[in-house]
Amino acid sequence: MGLFLTDEKCIRQRQYVNIPQWHEAGYKGKGFTIFHDDVNYTHSECCVDIIQTILPEARVLSGRIENIQKNNEVTGCNVYCNETDEILSFDDFITKYDVSQINNSTSNRANDNLDTPIAKYMRRKIEQYNLLCTGSAGNSDSKNNRYKGAFIMVRGVYFYANTDKIMDCGPKWDWIDFSMFMGFQSGTSFAAPFLNGMAGLLRSKYGRDMTQKEICNCFKISARDSGGKVKSSKCGWGIPIMPNINQNIKP
Repeated sequence: MGLFLTDEKCIRQRQYVNIPQWHEAGYKGKGFTIFHDDVNYTHSECCVDIIQTILPEARVLSGRIENIQKNNEVTGCNVYCNETDEILSFDDFITKYDVSQINNSTSNRANDNLDTPIAKYMRRKIEQYNLLCTGSAGNSDSKNNRYKGAFIMVRGVYFYANTDKIMDCGPKWDWIDFSMFMGFQSGTSFAAPFLNGMAGLLRSKYGRDMTQKEICNCFKISARDSGGKVKSSKCGWGIPIMPNINQNIKP
């Protein structure tokens, strides 16, 4: 863990979304393995730092996922892992390391199609392994994430000029799900791992059988300014706040 743990701005962000209360109650991602999918080492380090700070007892692996495509269909994926220096098929990697969550913080030039071959493939894998997956929405109207339609899509926000006013940044698309802080960086790449870590806190309390859909619904209800009632292309459902630790959100 690095600057995200000690930076004053980051501490304030974590307090705003009620993470300290969950840590004090002992929920820190124990026994979880999370994979961060990225292409740039320095960029990846910052994202891993965010996840590791929110889930300090989890194991965080990093690398990249590359798809195998034939006749406009993804027939499989390979995972290149930095920490283990391995190349494994997606299924072998998930089962070998018991991966429960994936974060992707890369973007590419793409259209608004939610049924890309890789999104279809990932939707099947999310259901098969009960994965929780988040992705960066991208930083301009010409870039977005190839996993949209499968992963929870996150855009970035920040506190403006040392005030309580929150400013948004990044693109405005109907398929964006939530907004989140970006730590000490600038870019939605760093908002996605923030939300991934928060999802891991929910699973720490309620169990790994909590599905991505259930987590999404919880975040919708807790999102500041929307309360699960209004979704916009500007901020999705809004900024999720971790529920009060004594509140039971799952029967």
